[in-house]
Amino acid sequence: MVPPHLNNGTFKLILDRYIPLRFSNEKVFLFICAVVAFLLRFFLIPQEAMLHIDSAHYLTLGGKIANGDWLAGIHAYWPPMYPFLIAVASIFTGDLEFAGRLVSIAAGTLLVIPVYFLIRDLQGRVPAYYGTMLTVVHPFLVVSSGWVLTESFYTLIFTLVVFTGWKALRGCDNRLFFVTGVLLGIAYLTKPEAIGFLALFVVLVPAAKFFCRKFGLRSLAVGYLLLFVGFAMFCLPYVAINHQKTGHWTFSQKLVGNISFVEYEGSNLELTNDGKTTRKDQVVGTYETENIQSENSISTIPGAFKEAKFDYATFLRLAPSNLKKEVREHIPTILSYPLILLVVVGIFYRPWSIFRTAKEFYLLSFFIATLIGYAVSVVELRYLFPIIPILLCWASNGIVAFSGWVSITLSNLFRRKRIITSVLIQLVILIVTTGYWFASSISTQNEPRQLAPWSEKQIGLWIKNNKTSPSLIIASSPLIAFHAEAKHIYLPNEELSTVLEYARLKEVNYLVLSTSNLKKTPKILVPEEQYLPVGLKLVYKYGQVQDYEMSVYELLY
Repeated sequence: MVPPHLNNGTFKLILDRYIPLRFSNEKVFLFICAVVAFLLRFFLIPQEAMLHIDSAHYLTLGGKIANGDWLAGIHAYWPPMYPFLIAVASIFTGDLEFAGRLVSIAAGTLLVIPVYFLIRDLQGRVPAYYGTMLTVVHPFLVVSSGWVLTESFYTLIFTLVVFTGWKALRGCDNRLFFVTGVLLGIAYLTKPEAIGFLALFVVLVPAAKFFCRKFGLRSLAVGYLLLFVGFAMFCLPYVAINHQKTGHWTFSQKLVGNISFVEYEGSNLELTNDGKTTRKDQVVGTYETENIQSENSISTIPGAFKEAKFDYATFLRLAPSNLKKEVREHIPTILSYPLILLVVVGIFYRPWSIFRTAKEFYLLSFFIATLIGYAVSVVELRYLFPIIPILLCWASNGIVAFSGWVSITLSNLFRRKRIITSVLIQLVILIVTTGYWFASSISTQNEPRQLAPWSEKQIGLWIKNNKTSPSLIIASSPLIAFHAEAKHIYLPNEELSTVLEYARLKEVNYLVLSTSNLKKTPKILVPEEQYLPVGLKLVYKYGQVQDYEMSVYELLY
């Protein structure tokens, strides 16, 4: 109620100045979408959510950073941004695993904001509304927001890079070039393969001159220089630390390490020439940083290539099949065929102008670069999650275009105006898609590889509850050691007698053998209980999950 001594105009002026409650429709929409996105992501995390193998490494490194051991928490293979965020979040949660999930949930929630503005700038306000709502309910974006992995945060940063990069190129804005470089640096520290987009901008910057002739190449060159400076601020310190740890200059051991590990997993688990470690522990392990430079051992990924006699010709022949797998299997999985048709409609429903060509070329460049980048390294469905916002950008435009076509066509056929409105058709498509995705997210809400992590968690908790001192564990999965609050080294692919000699050299307390992981270490034969080698004692056997039986042996000294 307005006080009698104030007229409406005066009262409104006071409210605007001291209680700024006014919101535009956009802000209200984004606020509602963010709240719904958070609730979906938070409450769809299963009570017994399992961790991925990579999660153990990120959490271990995050714990070291949280404890103040910054140098040990920065790894040459595992990028440091996500462990750093876990360490920061753990200050408020007091629990590393929940901190990792909280980072992913926050990133998944905030994703709706850059997605909206990206689609609005490239396609228009109405497609932006639908694209944002689809982002809120997309099953893989929902599920990945509960993972203790980099996918959710990287998708957020990747989308911000695409958005700010477009704004920088469109307006030749030096400040936005610098911001894009900073975001690229953060993306690189989250997933090292993001460095490839720095090279992509080498193509996009001069291309902007072709589409926007009013900008000079000199101005664009300055913009790219600022982009590079923003990237270098994050990249160079990490490269320097990698050099200190490995003795070699490298952007990241993960960039080419994934290629080597996929093709030569068995040889990476064999002991090095000095018998002091395995190549997998040297490259991805978080137990002993001094193993990286152990004497007479292979300390770098290029060395691992040489030892494994990596066949580049074979690798290049595999790349086309990997790309085919992405297009035929992964893209339909993350989007569905009906929406793929709407993507085609969204791209080609009308002729392209020069400006429209620039927009589509820009989006296509990031889409294609991502597909090719993973096709020549490692193909995995979750690696393609960051391109979902790009696909939704096209699909949302296709929804608007298709609904308009259907509405006009029906009106022409029945010779009646507005027999069915395009808005109603859009809402039907949105509701059907949301219902289908929601059902999918319920059925696939847990992390990949559910059974093995469950068994590994039970083994780890048993060791934690029964160990009498800090322990060192040899196992195929680092998850066991993480749950046991112990240190981990990988199980070598060697005969059992050699494994035991190696275990005693390392002063290992527990050896864990799993029936599901022995295919990675075929040289090991699991001993019968009545014929155990001297100094090895079976202390626990877990077989509640079929095909994931595990045996825990204690080494006696």
